[in-house]
Amino acid sequence: DKVAVMRKGKLEQYGTTSDIYDHPRNVFVAGFVGSPMINLIDCTFIETGGQAFLDAGEFRLNVTELGSKIKARAKRSEMILGVRPSAINVSDDRQSGECVEAELYTMEPTGAETVLDAKVGETVLKAIVPPTYSPKKNKLWLTFEEKSLHVFDRMTQEAII
Repeated sequence: DKVAVMRKGKLEQYGTTSDIYDHPRNVFVAGFVGSPMINLIDCTFIETGGQAFLDAGEFRLNVTELGSKIKARAKRSEMILGVRPSAINVSDDRQSGECVEAELYTMEPTGAETVLDAKVGETVLKAIVPPTYSPKKNKLWLTFEEKSLHVFDRMTQEAII
């Protein structure tokens, strides 16, 4: 079966539910599918010292592995980073690799899972954790699953990756 996502009478994307969820064509489609809604973060693509980053002001995410794809497809450096709550891993301790420091804001048990809101500066990010998750402190560490990141052009709102 296939699904059509429409906005104001215009077809935004047509495909299988998993294709639309995993590869949204634009910000509207990304925000339309999934619950809780995808985290959308304004950022700037920068390259320095042979590495590529998405700089969100409150944090900087190393995207060197994706840098060449982003650079080849992007027309400008202003972007929107999209991260689904299920693609954010939460830890009480800093893990190796790219971690973002956050503060526990709220937790909403929904039965089979818990929706956790974590503040990174003034930005609130939603993450899905097991229903048994019990943080040891208010300081958390977030890691984003690189294979699940979405990057959109901030001006056109179209997908870059």
